[in-house]
Amino acid sequence: MEQICQHCRTLLSSGVLSRHHLSISKISDSELIKCDLCDAYLLSEQDHREVLSTRPATDATLNFQLCTSGGSYKQLPH
Repeated sequence: MEQICQHCRTLLSSGVLSRHHLSISKISDSELIKCDLCDAYLLSEQDHREVLSTRPATDATLNFQLCTSGGSYKQLPH
């Protein structure tokens, strides 16, 4: 299992957010959450929660950023 902090484990098991959790986006009944302690990204949808990623961004991932414009994706210059 990917490495997450105790605050994220509590969020996954009980849905309780801590001060380390930042809500990035909310759409209908789903919320994207970033933990500033262990750098995990979590998705919370109604009664379901899951870890999306625990890997911090690297130079390689930062060079390829997706942006949406009119439904299309493009690589941004670095």
